[in-house]
Amino acid sequence: MNRVDKLREYMREKEIDLAIIESEVNRFYFTEVRCNMGTLLITEKEALLILDPRFSESAKKVAINCEVVESKDRDIFLYEFMRKNKGKRVATEEEYITVKRRNELNTITEYGVIDSLSLDNKIKQMRRRKDSKEVEYLRKAQSIADETFLHMLEFIEPGRTENDLKMELGITMVKLGSENYSMNFLVAAGENSGFPHGGVKNRRIEKGDFVTMDFGGCIHGYSSDMTRTVAVGELTEEKKQVYQVVKEAQEKAMRKLAPNVPCVMIDSIARDVIGSYGYQDYFGHGLGHSLGLEIHENPRCNETSKDKLEPYDIMTIEPGIYLPNRFGVRIEDMVVITEDGYKNLTKSERDLIIL
Repeated sequence: MNRVDKLREYMREKEIDLAIIESEVNRFYFTEVRCNMGTLLITEKEALLILDPRFSESAKKVAINCEVVESKDRDIFLYEFMRKNKGKRVATEEEYITVKRRNELNTITEYGVIDSLSLDNKIKQMRRRKDSKEVEYLRKAQSIADETFLHMLEFIEPGRTENDLKMELGITMVKLGSENYSMNFLVAAGENSGFPHGGVKNRRIEKGDFVTMDFGGCIHGYSSDMTRTVAVGELTEEKKQVYQVVKEAQEKAMRKLAPNVPCVMIDSIARDVIGSYGYQDYFGHGLGHSLGLEIHENPRCNETSKDKLEPYDIMTIEPGIYLPNRFGVRIEDMVVITEDGYKNLTKSERDLIIL
């Protein structure tokens, strides 16, 4: 059963006559068409992807599970479609829709938009459980990131800037087949590594620095995510200890990864390790998150999560210690939860590397 038919089952259960899907990520999930504007209409008998002339012809070559319809004005098409079909229960996305757009759809559909949150939750549930093809996309994306990391070990040296490393990460991954052209990666050196998302200045690398790189490849829209912290030159004993604490926290948390394990428990294992060394105040974010078509998806491993891990969840495990204005360490791997445990998709070395 394809993804549109799975959603139809849910629509029948909830007595939804029409689902209107307009977010780029969800349109791609159902149709595999990439474009920044469009409307996907799903009824019991039809699945229509409404696109303007800029996108329609190319979309027809790749679209699945739907018919591509060209229209210069999607809202006029939708209005006429509603008049013809007389559907009264209309659902749309909740998380991705603006108040302005919701009001427009309320006017266009005449009957008003209902039940949108439940539709959102169903699509999230579908996207959460990755199929074998999605796992393979993510594995390939991570393989590119792993190969890029090996290249970066040869590239990093004193005198280069954080931006130099960002550009090299992006160029290398694109050369290896990644679709990630934005180069929106995190590189933090020295005292900038003491902040989870780096500092505000483009710092030059110096001997004795930690260099943290948070990046990933992208295949068929699916993005991987990894972080490695490496040393440039000899480190102080304090820095070496902090690195080992983060590594221990990650390893102990990963040993417990399995279906039905509460996400909050995985987070607490890593947090307890970090706290046992006195660094509990320096790990301020959650331990990890799911990912796929978006870099941050649910479920999440954090202190407030109500979720339990399920087979075919893709998760990151990324503990860190951040000493503001001094230095920081984060190590992040991407795993897939299996029927009886997990498989690590990240192959890069986790032991401390001193360049």
